[in-house]
Amino acid sequence: MSPITLITLVLATFAAALPATDVRPGGPGGPFGGPPSIPRPVQPIPFPSKFPIPSRPGFPVPSPPAVSPQPGRPGQALTCDTSNAVLTVPPGQTTLPAPSGKPSFVMFGVGTQNYTCGAAGTYTSTGAVAQLFDLSCLASKNQAAFNADIITAAPGEAKLGQHYFQKNDAGALSPVWDFRGDSAKGNANAFVLAAKKGNVAAPTGAQDVDWLFLQSVSGNLATSIYRAQTKGGQPPASCTPGTPDITVPYTSRYWLYGGSVQV
Repeated sequence: MSPITLITLVLATFAAALPATDVRPGGPGGPFGGPPSIPRPVQPIPFPSKFPIPSRPGFPVPSPPAVSPQPGRPGQALTCDTSNAVLTVPPGQTTLPAPSGKPSFVMFGVGTQNYTCGAAGTYTSTGAVAQLFDLSCLASKNQAAFNADIITAAPGEAKLGQHYFQKNDAGALSPVWDFRGDSAKGNANAFVLAAKKGNVAAPTGAQDVDWLFLQSVSGNLATSIYRAQTKGGQPPASCTPGTPDITVPYTSRYWLYGGSVQV
């Protein structure tokens, strides 16, 4: 199955497959809690032959990462100028500050949010996995054009890297954005391991995972990260303890600021 077909399937399932619940990951005991450690490179997450997307990250992860082929734009840079790209954060809140300066990368993430059923009968986040595609050549468009073009354009753009969660020294999970196995092969610092600083409910509804603001702990890929324009990813409101872990498809736009990595 081609990447564009897979992403079409993922997005087509949101309305039918995702319940309108308001269970949100995070907090001191969630995947963003605890002091993180330096992530180990992982094997690039391949598109599977059929839906669903791979379920959850495994730990420990292998090292070094394998080389992933780049579809991209032959003979051209993998990204476009982002001087006119602007992320608008939801109004009336202070936990997601408006970013300053131009973004280093604007990406479309497609993957799954992963959950386990706890003893209390509610789902707890166990992280996420996603593939990251460049959107810089669309990001400077107005919002309506950006929304209209994103579904068809993203799969044909360059794959920049992958998003996953890494266990830290405290045993919690920390989010990582990693280009080392894809667009920045050979650059040992082409990643960012981050800590969450703020979150707000998605303005599009309780079925969509929160928008996030994170700051770098290690790596040179970015100094701050925003997860925004999310779709899907929320689990059911309740579960039966002992039932298998679940994966919930989601998409997001990831905006990375600062850093020194170029692709």
